[in-house]
Parts: sequence; structure tokens; C-alpha cells
Amino acid sequence: RMRKKLASDSGPIELRVGGETYSAAYMEHSATETSASGMLCDCSFGTSPCECEGGGVCLIERGEVFFDEKVANCERGGGSATIIYNNVKAAILSPKFGTLGEGSDTSLPVLFISQTDGKYLV
Repeated sequence: RMRKKLASDSGPIELRVGGETYSAAYMEHSATETSASGMLCDCSFGTSPCECEGGGVCLIERGEVFFDEKVANCERGGGSATIIYNNVKAAILSPKFGTLGEGSDTSLPVLFISQTDGKYLV
């Protein structure tokens, strides 16, 4: 199960999975829920709707399609939140990373985590 807690632009963001805590950044223009929980669903690159029944959390690798398309495919598959993990080894240094675009109408909270953490969670 995943539980995440979002903080303000200036504070840290925590992602908790199975008792472990991971550093995360939130995606600009995503929903600003304070928490979400559900089973993790491996959605590969998120190029098509991910079957994440029961309000699971979509775990999606960066690359191949834009962030907003990944999130829309998670939502279409029944996901309650999206975690996108990097496709290169790089530290997440900011509480905000990337954007879904100003026109985003998603109702899902979206977090971004490192490649190392994403590969571990898959």
C-alpha cells in the first residue's frame, strides 16, 4: 500500500510504501490531495490505460509520452494517484518537478521519484 503526504512548495514531500519513506517531488498542475493510498500497479511507460482497479496507485516510468498523457491513462484505468519515476539516475532536488501543463484537468495527485526508488518499487 502507498500513502503519500504532500507539503508546500518549501517543504519536503514524503512517499511512504510498506513502511519505507522515499523522497518525492510533486508535479505542477496535479491535484493537491494531502494523501492517497492503494496498491501499486506497474504501468510501464503509461502509454495506454493502466488496469489499476480498486483505486490503486499507478507507478509509471518517465519517457515515451508526455506526463499529462501518463496521468490521463492512469485515471482512465481507475487509478487514484500517479507516481512517475525518472528514467535516468539523478537526484530529486526540488519539492516540485515537471508540469502537467496549465490546461491539466486531472483529479489525481502526481508525485515524481528517482529512478532507483522507482525500479525498486516495481
